[in-house]
Amino acid sequence: MDQGDFEVEVKTKKEGKTAKYKFKAVDQPTKVKMTKAPDIKVGETVQFKAEIEPKGTSSGLSWSSSDNSIATVDSDGKVYGKKKDTVKITVKTDNGKEASKKIKVK
Repeated sequence: MDQGDFEVEVKTKKEGKTAKYKFKAVDQPTKVKMTKAPDIKVGETVQFKAEIEPKGTSSGLSWSSSDNSIATVDSDGKVYGKKKDTVKITVKTDNGKEASKKIKVK
């Protein structure tokens, strides 16, 4: 096994059967930042991007808009401009680290 991996063995009392489970320890991100978050136009879709630190860590990302009537964002970070105004787009890691940017929908 690699460093950070571990194994658990479980044994039943009555029948004496055993099962082994292998797990991999994964470092959690300490920071997330948006690497692409431009202003957009009404009717335009733009792919926003995020980067987690330190490099090599793993996490799911969730995206949100402060006002879905101005702009919506899907689970992959694609933002769609709906009406002219300013809106905050936020990306959040599974362990609660987040980054936000205010953008203008023109």
